Amino acid sequence: DAGREAGKPYYYVVSAENAGGESLDSLPVPASATAPPPVPTGLLVTPASREVHLDWTAVRGAAYYVVRRAAAPAGDFTTIARTEEPGYTDRAVANGTPYQYVVASANAHGESADSFPVETIPLDPPPAPQRVTATPGPSKIDLAWTPSPFADRYRVMRSPSPGGPYAFVA
Repeated sequence: DAGREAGKPYYYVVSAENAGGESLDSLPVPASATAPPPVPTGLLVTPASREVHLDWTAVRGAAYYVVRRAAAPAGDFTTIARTEEPGYTDRAVANGTPYQYVVASANAHGESADSFPVETIPLDPPPAPQRVTATPGPSKIDLAWTPSPFADRYRVMRSPSPGGPYAFVA
């Protein structure tokens, strides 16, 4: 009985026929069509050096997720992983190369459509800051350095000795 709406209840009875006539109907049997789980949403990609971490919102009813990657937005997406968790780290990437990702959810009833594609570019870490200076002042130390190309932010660490251990300050 093809073309039934997924999740909607249907009831079926069956009778038998021969030259002598038709039997009584069987007892009613309930059934509903099944469907694959919904499309994953909230796909977030976080690039790093030689890897991209993907996270998405868990889909109720999904047994696993299929992660696909392409080199261009309209390109052919290739399956790179199957995972039971709503997250995956792709370590088969090259820095400086753009990648597109989509995710589908799946269960015994099939696979959803792909999520909307998300693009990212893994990058090398920036070079270390140069010409770091420390200027003492009353109850403080002012730090300065030459900006590092491609840096988004800086981490300042402090230790009582040059060999560390260093603790995060800002």
